[in-house]
Amino acid sequence: MNTMTTRFRLTCCGIRGGIFYCVDKTPGKRTSLQTTNRDDAQQIVDAKNQAERQPVLNLHIAKAYLAGTDNGMNTRTWQHALDSLIASKLAANQQGWRIVAKNPELAPLLPRIIIETPGELLLKTMQAGTVSTNVFLRRLHNFCLDMNWLPWSLVPKRQWPEVKFKEKRAITLEEHQQIIAAEVNPERKAFYQLCWHLGSRQGDLPLCSQFRTASRLKVSSNFRRSRTDVCFMGLFLQSSPDSLSVNSRQPHFRIR
Repeated sequence: MNTMTTRFRLTCCGIRGGIFYCVDKTPGKRTSLQTTNRDDAQQIVDAKNQAERQPVLNLHIAKAYLAGTDNGMNTRTWQHALDSLIASKLAANQQGWRIVAKNPELAPLLPRIIIETPGELLLKTMQAGTVSTNVFLRRLHNFCLDMNWLPWSLVPKRQWPEVKFKEKRAITLEEHQQIIAAEVNPERKAFYQLCWHLGSRQGDLPLCSQFRTASRLKVSSNFRRSRTDVCFMGLFLQSSPDSLSVNSRQPHFRIR
C-alpha cells in the first residue's frame, strides 16, 4: 500500500538559542518558526502538512468514488482517450486524427492519467503548440467529458485560449511564376497555369464534374468546394486567351 509522506518536518537548532525550524523536503529549504516552544512549532508544521495533504486526499476520495462506476478511471491516460477517438472516426477524418496524434506538443500530455491531469498542463500544451493543437485538444477534452472519463472540465470554457487563425491569402504573381519556373513536369506545370488563369484552387479543379469550358464564348464556369460538398457558385469568369491556350495544348486536361 502506498503511504503519503509529509512534506514538512520539524527541527531544532541548538546553536541558535533553541529556535525551531520548518524544513521543506522538496527544495530542502529551512524556515525559522520564530519560536522555542515545541508544541507551538509542531502545530505550525502539522498545519502546513495538512494544507499540503488536503488536495491529495480530495483526489484519492474522488478516485475511490469514481472507480465504483468505472474500473479504468484510475489508469486511463490521454493516449487511451486519443486512440478511442481515432477509432470512432472514418476515412479522411480518421487519417486527420492520426496526424494529430503525432503532434510533438501533445507528447508530454498523452502518458498522463486523465483524472490526475492539472488544467495548467493543458494550457501549457496549447501555448507551446499551434492553432491546430488548440482546436484538436479542445475536441479531445470534450470527448473525455462526453464519455464521462472526466467528471469536470479541467479548463473553464472562458479560460481556453482564443483560436486565432493566420491571415489567408492567395499566392502573388511572383510566387506563381517561381512555382512555374521550378516545376519540371510539363503536365503539372500546365495544370498550375490553368488554375492560375481560372482562379481555382488546386484541390477543387479536378473534383469538378460539371466544369465546362466554351472556347467559342471564351467563358469558364468556376466554383469553390466547401468542407462537406462541392458548391457551385454560378460564377462565370472571363477567360484570357492564355488560359484557353493552356487548355488546348493539354488535351487530357480538357474538362468536359
